[in-house]
Formats: sequence, C-alpha cells, structure tokens
Amino acid sequence: MTAYNAANNPLGLYRVVVKGGDDRNYREGRANTAIYPGMLVYQNVANADGSVDPATSTNFATVKKVDVALEQMYVSGGPFDQYAVNSVVQYQNLHGGDEFMGRVAAGAAQITFGDMVGIDPNNPGCVLTTTAAGSSAHPAAIGFARQTVNNSAGASAVTCRIEVL
Repeated sequence: MTAYNAANNPLGLYRVVVKGGDDRNYREGRANTAIYPGMLVYQNVANADGSVDPATSTNFATVKKVDVALEQMYVSGGPFDQYAVNSVVQYQNLHGGDEFMGRVAAGAAQITFGDMVGIDPNNPGCVLTTTAAGSSAHPAAIGFARQTVNNSAGASAVTCRIEVL
C-alpha cells in the first residue's frame, strides 16, 4: 500500500467513498488504461470486452451517471495505488448525497468549498471546478466540493471530497 501523504490527502482518508455507497455493491471491469482510485470511470461499450476507461466530459454527457474507481480493498490497495492496464478495476455507481474523494490532476486550478465540479476535459477521470450549465470548456456538474483544494502548483494529483448531485 502506498504510504500516507498529507499533501495528497489533506483529510487523511483511506477510503474513496466516504459517505453513502455500499461496499458489497460494486462492479468490476478490466482496466483499458492505468486508473487510480477516485477517478470517474465508465464501462466503454465501444470495446468488445466492455473494459473500463477514465470518464470524459463527452461520455458523461451521454451516460449521466457517476461511477468512481474504488481503492483495491480486497488486495490491500490504498487510495493512491493505481490499477495497471488489464488489471481488474473495482468501481461503484454513486447517487445524490454520496460523497467520494475525487482525483484532482496536477496543476489543476483551485477548487473551493461549495464549488460545482465536473469532469476535467484535459485529464479524463479527474474533477475540476465547473458551472452547472456546462460548456465545452466546463462540462456539466456532477457534484460540489466539500473542501477547498489548491493544486495549481502541484506536481502530482491530489484528492478533493465531492458530494454527488
């Protein structure tokens, strides 16, 4: 398991889903690319095997559901241990009121408590501040920030607590 790093996880949480959800009700799929816990994902039906990819603002506009990659709870993986290509990704569909630790890309603009967040169009699977209405630059919101995170000068990804709409 990756060691705890206060800079990457300021709340010190070792779970991706921190409120709501159901540990027994998760899905699995093959990682088509490297995926980190906290990334928004989707089952890509364009792939013959329905493998899992990081979500983009384009496919979120179509599927309209929040699936988040979980920590590798059954193999002692933590919230910063990546799923390698072709490994089995555990992910869960979240609903309004559920909270999770979303992945914020390195160098992403500050997310302030209460900001609406959506999928980062430049970093699939990651979240960023957005507008509820959405646009090509800022996708439709999936939730709002429950903490302030400034990673604008960050060299690595961090997490931000997000409440799903």
